[in-house]
Order: sequence, then C-alpha cells, then structure tokens
Amino acid sequence: PMLIELLGSEDPEVRELALGCLVLTGYEKTAQVLVERLADDDGQVRTRAVQSLRSRHDSSVLPGLIENLANPDPTVRSAAARMIGEIGDPSAVKPLSGRLEDEPDIEVSEQLKLALARLGDEELKDEFASRLDAPPLGGRYKTLRDLEYINDPRLAGRLLPALRDTGNAYQIGHPAEEPRYARVCDAAVNLIARCERVIAVKSVGGSGRGSNRIVTPDCEARITGAVCSRITAVSYTH
Repeated sequence: PMLIELLGSEDPEVRELALGCLVLTGYEKTAQVLVERLADDDGQVRTRAVQSLRSRHDSSVLPGLIENLANPDPTVRSAAARMIGEIGDPSAVKPLSGRLEDEPDIEVSEQLKLALARLGDEELKDEFASRLDAPPLGGRYKTLRDLEYINDPRLAGRLLPALRDTGNAYQIGHPAEEPRYARVCDAAVNLIARCERVIAVKSVGGSGRGSNRIVTPDCEARITGAVCSRITAVSYTH
C-alpha cells in the first residue's frame, strides 16, 4: 500500500501522518507495522505508534513488544511492558523479569513489576496492594489504578483503607465549571463493583456450585460493611 511506502520517507512528519492514516484503513497488518515504528528515529512517530497500539495489541505482536523492552526510549519500554501484561501470555514472564534486573529507569521498572503482577506474581501483587496501607507520594488513587490494571478480584479485600479515604482522586464535571472531584473512596467502590462483575462472570462459567468463588465470605462481609458505612456517611453529609 502507498501508506506503507510513505513510512519509509525521510520526513518524520510524513511518517507520522502515514501512520495515523494507516490505523484508519483496516489494514490487517497494522499492529505489526505499529510495533516496527516503535524503533523509529523520531520521537513523535514513536509516540504515535504507542498511542495507536494501546487499542490494537494482541498475541500476534508479543514477540515485537518483547524486543522493545530493550528500546532506547524509556516511554516505549514502559508502554511495551504494559501491553505485554495486558496480552496475558505467561511466556512473557521470563523476558519481563530479565529486563527488570537491568532496567535503570524507575518508572519503567514500576511498569515491568505491574506487568509481572498481572501475569501472576503474588509477591508483587502484595507489594502493590500494601501501598494502600501506607500510600506513596501519588496517593491511594494511583494505587487503585495500578490494582485495576493487575486485574485480580482476589485483591478486593485489600481495598478497605481506600474506602475510608475521602481525599480527592480526580476531577469530574466540565473543565469550565467550578472544579469538583471524585473521592478516593468513590474510586474504590467503583473498583469493587468491577471486581464483583468479574466474580459473577467466573461463577456463571463454573459448575454452578460456587467452585470458582474467589472472594471468601469473610472478605465479602468486610467489604460490604465498609461500603455500607461509606454510603451511610455520604447520606448524612449531603
């Protein structure tokens, strides 16, 4: 296709534009082309490739993403690690772990750990969940986002500290209006609701006798009690 030829242009603006057009065409090898562009000499082209890949990555591009764990651009390395975790192939654990040992960038190391946690590393899951007890500089909301990425409903019982946190999490409403914020506890309730949907799906897919139950009754009771307490507190303050 002509767009593929334009990706060989010496002008980075032409390459970026061609890449942006390519993702709109339905070309069957778009994801593979995007992975190749992660090694482009121009930062804007690499950024475009990363942004487009976020909604188009699957197991077919896993080898290319693993290769990009050694990309000179830390933004690309971080994005590659995140997408590898989302693909969910256990064979990626070894290259992720190997890169983590040699990774000099703190933010990339964090994303490598998140990917490994999503792929099943229980120690790293516990490390991220424990940050709700002693929140890092970014606050509990960042940790909630990390746990959402890890995507393990069994961590729902660790969300209790966040359910007590009434600090601001993120801005809501129209930017031109007076700022309003969702609270950390609101974000925690939303995450628990998503966990409950995952649990329900797993239960339906099981034997029908609760064999796939992944939240213990005690854990469920504590979560329910905390959520009810938060709802009661909100009802009295509004």
